[in-house]
Amino acid sequence: MLFCNIGWMNRYEGLAGKPDKIVGGGRWVHENEFGREVCNFLPCPDGYVYGHIETVHGENDRQIRLEKFGGNGDSIEGTDVIWTATHPDERGRRVVGWYRNATIFRERQDFAGYPSKSIRCRD
Repeated sequence: MLFCNIGWMNRYEGLAGKPDKIVGGGRWVHENEFGREVCNFLPCPDGYVYGHIETVHGENDRQIRLEKFGGNGDSIEGTDVIWTATHPDERGRRVVGWYRNATIFRERQDFAGYPSKSIRCRD
C-alpha cells in the first residue's frame, strides 16, 4: 500500500471549465495555482486513470523506491494507492480517494501526448 499526499480539491477532474481549485500541495501549487494531481481521478478514454505525485525536490527528480513495496524493476503492479490531502479549513489530513491494483513506476512517466484532451487540466 502506498500513501500519497497531494493538494486538496473537491473532485480532481481538472481545472479547465470547472469551479474546482487546488489548495495546499506545496510550494509549486502555491506559486502556480496548479499541480499535476488536479487530474488524478479523471477517467481517460483508454479506461485508465493516471495519478501524479511530485517527485522533484529542488533540481533533483527522485525515484520511487519500489523495493519498499517488494519490487525490484522499473514498475510494480497490484499495489493499492491511497491519496490523502489536508482539508483547507478544518485542517487534518483526509483520505480523498484510492486506486486498487495500481501499477507504480520507479521514474516519472512521460506521455507522447496527453492520454485524453481533458487531461490538459486547465485553460
